[in-house]
Amino acid sequence: MDEKTKQNIVLLMGAVVTILIGSVLLSKANALSTGQGYETITPQAVQNMPDYVSDDAVKIIEYSDFQCPYCARAVPIIDQIKDKYGSKVDIQFKHYPLDFHQNAAKAAEAAECARDQDKFWEYHDILFANQASLSVGNLKQYARQAGLDTKTFNGCLDSGEKKPIVDADTREGASLGVRGTPTFYINGQQIVGAQPFEVFSQIIDTMIEVNQDNEDESADPVVQKTGIKEVKARAPADPKPGSGSGSCGGACGSPSCGAASGGSCGCGG
Repeated sequence: MDEKTKQNIVLLMGAVVTILIGSVLLSKANALSTGQGYETITPQAVQNMPDYVSDDAVKIIEYSDFQCPYCARAVPIIDQIKDKYGSKVDIQFKHYPLDFHQNAAKAAEAAECARDQDKFWEYHDILFANQASLSVGNLKQYARQAGLDTKTFNGCLDSGEKKPIVDADTREGASLGVRGTPTFYINGQQIVGAQPFEVFSQIIDTMIEVNQDNEDESADPVVQKTGIKEVKARAPADPKPGSGSGSCGGACGSPSCGAASGGSCGCGG
């Protein structure tokens, strides 16, 4: 696949993502006007990561914060994605603890300590279920609850040996334009906030089609000779309104939460 074709795919997917999120926001606005009472949380604009097209599983990278309430809302959405797509998706969790969440960075280190014992996702779920209680003492208690070797875990957490991993994730996220959590990259397309499952599903379905087209047409003599192929994307349907997309943000002056910021944690002043 030549560079021009890759760029066209990225631009096409950016347009699809924009339409999908616009449809969700319109659906929410209509729901509010009819008195259904959906929470209005406006996501940030979709941006493009550096060009990325995969011929393998659809790559989903999440930048998250264990104290972010909108990240907690994304947990069941990610579980739905795992259940529906299985090996067709590759989900990676990366850390982006916000400065105004005082326990988030240490919780991220704790999750990496749990990863050493192959219990990252179990521990991840416990942390999100207990966002209000993430002191170091709590983190060690949850290690016992997750069935970890507590002596090894406590030594790992107390040493701070996982801090470089957390810091590296945060720097990487910032370099890609992450300004709030949760932020997702689906084969390079940035999605901000805990958007409804339907938004993720339609984007993933389109990415799978693109990947399949790449495989099916790789043996096409015309494609082999010219490197040019037509990429077709499914027209997005109007997804049903979700129960609370949004994000926490802290990459500027004074972070705040509430109606003034569209119902999400963001930057004020």
